[in-house]
Parts: sequence; C-alpha cells; structure tokens
Amino acid sequence: MTNSPTDVQADDRPLVVGVERALIILQLIAKHPEGIGTREISYTLGYGVGTVQKILNTLLVHELITKHPGTDRYIFGIGAIRLANLILARSDLITLSRPLLKQLADESQETVFLGVFENDFCTYVDKVVSDQIVRMDAPLGVQRPLNCTAIGKALLAFSPTLSVERLHALRDAQTFGEPTTFSITDPDALYEDLLRAREDGYTTDRREFNPSAMCVAAPVLNHDRQPIAAISISGPAERVEQRLSALGALVRQSALTLSTALGYPER
Repeated sequence: MTNSPTDVQADDRPLVVGVERALIILQLIAKHPEGIGTREISYTLGYGVGTVQKILNTLLVHELITKHPGTDRYIFGIGAIRLANLILARSDLITLSRPLLKQLADESQETVFLGVFENDFCTYVDKVVSDQIVRMDAPLGVQRPLNCTAIGKALLAFSPTLSVERLHALRDAQTFGEPTTFSITDPDALYEDLLRAREDGYTTDRREFNPSAMCVAAPVLNHDRQPIAAISISGPAERVEQRLSALGALVRQSALTLSTALGYPER
C-alpha cells in the first residue's frame, strides 16, 4: 500500500508537497499545448507566484519544460519528451517480446527473462516461468549485477562501448557483485569472457549468481545496433549444463527475431 501525503512523516512533508505540486503543474502544462504563464498557473492552482516560479525553475533545469519561443509561456521540454519515448519504447518492447518469451519457454522448458540496463545494473521487466517442479524464478523489477548474470553480461558484451576501461569503472563504482565463488569480478578476465560471448552470439552465467543455476542470454538490438534489452534462459545447473550450446542457439535466435521487429538491420 502506498502512502498518501498525510501518511508520511512530518520531516518529509515539505518534500512530498513540493513533488505533488510539481506534478500538478506538469499536468496543467500538458493541457495547454500553446503554453501557460507563471501567473496563470498561480491563479489556476491557488499557489503563490514565488512558489510556482521556483518549481518551474527546477523543471526547466531538468528540461521537463521550456519556454515557448518568443514568450514567457511554458510548454513541455525535451526532457519530458525523452522520458515519454523511453516509456513507450519499454511498453513496445514488452508487448512485442511476450509471444517470443512464451515460445522460448515452451521450447526450452526453462524460465525465460527479459531484462534491461538501468543505473549500471540489469533489471528484469518481464518473464515466463517454467512449468517444471524445480525451476528458477525472480521478481520483476529486481536489479542484478551486470558482471555475474547472463542478461547483464549480454548488455555489456554487445555494447559498442565495451572496453576494459569501462569494466574497471563499473567495478570501481561498486556495481559488480560476487555472490558465488564462480563470479567474475576481475575486469580483465570479464573482458575476455565477453569477447568470447561476442563470437558465440550469447553470454553464459555458469553458477556465477546462483551456485545452483546456469543461464544463457542474447542481446536485443535496436536500429542503431545498440543493446536495449536482453533475453535469458535460466534453469537448474544440473539440467542446463549439458544443453548450454543448444539453449544458447535458441535464445540467440529469439533475440534476433525481436531485434528485427524493433528495426535492427540484420545486414
């Protein structure tokens, strides 16, 4: 259950009120594509002119709004458009991927995840859980380290910006994890592992996050050949280990199919 503004602690109240007012102002601006001025916002909402201007200044800094050319009226800015595009892109991604995830889960008889890059981690945004009694699962929205998960490694391996220097920077930022003795935390060793994955077309997690699990993953690429997501097959290690190559080929083909649907040029 989410907190209402009246449920929060007294110390947090000013912050909550400020955020709430900013959202209300954004909603009002959305209703005025021709733009709306500070005093009109103040009059409409009953907020002080100074308060409105402070909120507008913050929204301007983050490019969520901008001034209509040649006027003092505010309209949505590039930041709001960028955010909307990201939301729409993720929605399209999940909608297009869902049938492929189901098919891949049926063919592999294992759990299938869809993950994206977020704040130097990978985040699971969709899944189809295996029907098998012994199976792998994880909650959606959970973040996992890039270095020891098949999805995270796929997002790294197939990025045009892959380099040893970038891996060192990620490790130094303390985003790497070492949940098992099989986890690869040395950037140089990880780089070699990712280069091999590029040749295979898919990455592997060999007990690197969960000592009882193995996974394979392949990247979903957009029209610029940038990885925007990755698909993985995950299952108990004793069941997956002998099928890693076959499962890798399956996930690679599914990821390519989804990439093509999103505009990726195969040639």
